[in-house]
Amino acid sequence: MSTTLSPLGQAALAYAAKGFAVFPCKPRSKHPLTERGFLDATFNTGQITEWWRSMPTANVGLSCIASGLVVLDIDPRNGGNEILAALLAELGQLPATAEAASGGGGRHLIFHAPPGKMRGSLGPGLDIKHDGYIIVPPSVHPSGGAYRWVEPL
Repeated sequence: MSTTLSPLGQAALAYAAKGFAVFPCKPRSKHPLTERGFLDATFNTGQITEWWRSMPTANVGLSCIASGLVVLDIDPRNGGNEILAALLAELGQLPATAEAASGGGGRHLIFHAPPGKMRGSLGPGLDIKHDGYIIVPPSVHPSGGAYRWVEPL
């Protein structure tokens, strides 16, 4: 048996090494493979290695709150780009940040979280992810497209 992890497992370990809590999700899916979902996210390299050895094609889920992040989840199919543009016109530009493109045409803008809990929607197609999770590259979207970094984390 090879001791080398799949590219997805290697990515999960790399995220954990940077201080991001990860967990496995079903391949080509956003659904967790662990009993408690994002609540099982960890930085523990032994657990991460065990997960991706037994599930090498599992997508990589990243717990936002455990990683100290807040994410703007933009879904253009539901008007997210238009809602974001209107908010930016009213409130000004966002600071430079990490950005990931989903394989389904959406985007994640990733920020360090301020104190407190945040959640909800800023309008159709524009959600705040904090007490939850996102799927991160190089995972595969249900559509078959790959998640990729536009601006690295």
